Amino acid sequence: MKEVYLITYEHKHGTDHTVVTTQALAEAAMLEWVREWRTVFQIPEDITDKRALENWYDLTGCTESITYEIMPVLTEIKTS
Repeated sequence: MKEVYLITYEHKHGTDHTVVTTQALAEAAMLEWVREWRTVFQIPEDITDKRALENWYDLTGCTESITYEIMPVLTEIKTS
């Protein structure tokens, strides 16, 4: 069965999703979101992007989260 990675960015204005095909791409996409928004939350420069991602919920005042989950790709639905 094929699988994809569903990345979810929950924030105060809604929820964004991105779907990628590998864990490496999922991690890269999540880090891209961190780089895009870290100045808004005034994340200190001495905190790496990876560490910021690991602590994103706390660093954003418990208002945002960035996660992924592995989802199956359905190519057909069997009916009874």
